[in-house]
Amino acid sequence: MPKHIVEVYRDGKWWMADIAALDILTQERRIANIEHAAREAIALTLNVDPLDFDLEIRMRPISDIDVETLRAEIHRVNDAASALEREATVRSKELTQRLAQAGVPLRDIGTIIGFSHQRAHQFLDR
Repeated sequence: MPKHIVEVYRDGKWWMADIAALDILTQERRIANIEHAAREAIALTLNVDPLDFDLEIRMRPISDIDVETLRAEIHRVNDAASALEREATVRSKELTQRLAQAGVPLRDIGTIIGFSHQRAHQFLDR
């Protein structure tokens, strides 16, 4: 499937979508609509269905803000946080089960690990 690069930037109150390879420039008031506008412009230019190609949306800097780099860093940190959260859940479940097998009450297990006794009970029910 062909891929088109769309560079997005702010121009006054408008979001601009520049598809340089096709010499297309389109605009929207809201960035949420820019992908749709870019797809429609490309589809009209190439006489194809708007879903017959992929888009790579790139943000140009806004003022002195390197949006693309910061956005990538946020995604990386969120992915790492999700992985750590999954690991913490696995370890909490293991500790909950071990403490329950040792006869520790659910309320105390929750206090030891740092969550409610209801959450400790959920770990045992799974």
